[in-house]
Amino acid sequence: AHSLIWNVQLDQTLMGGWMTRVAYQERVGRDDYAVQPTMTGPQDGVLVLTGDASSRSRSFEVTTGFRSAHGAQQAYVSYVRSSTEGRLNDLMTVTGNRARAQVLEDATAPLNADVPHRLLTWGMFSLPCHLTLSPFLEVRSGFPFTQIDEEWNVVGTRNDFRFPLFVSLD
Repeated sequence: AHSLIWNVQLDQTLMGGWMTRVAYQERVGRDDYAVQPTMTGPQDGVLVLTGDASSRSRSFEVTTGFRSAHGAQQAYVSYVRSSTEGRLNDLMTVTGNRARAQVLEDATAPLNADVPHRLLTWGMFSLPCHLTLSPFLEVRSGFPFTQIDEEWNVVGTRNDFRFPLFVSLD
């Protein structure tokens, strides 16, 4: 397996403690292992391991933030737009930690960790009595999943559905 990863990033410090960052990252994988179920007869089949799978991941990030002169007050906001796509029957997914794998027809689709939209905000704020407040907010689109019926048959296209919007405040 091979992968090529590259990124470009521009950080700019602005007046008054403000900063901004713009970044782009891309990863292209090729010659990954994938499993393809192949029917050899009406009731028989084999699992064929190939080394021709590929994947692609891209992300674009915009971050802006403020830091006071002594660092006592900090606040940042970051938005990431990303896309991750590849073969769904990669070897790790098929042979993973499950006792019995369900090997479906291979397809290229968004991978299980694909998160197209992600907004993060965080900060550190000094409070009286030597206390510090450090909130962290994440809002992101849900992960993709494959809908199945009660007999474990795929309904629609694999990884065509998404879990609901995720919001977390720590």
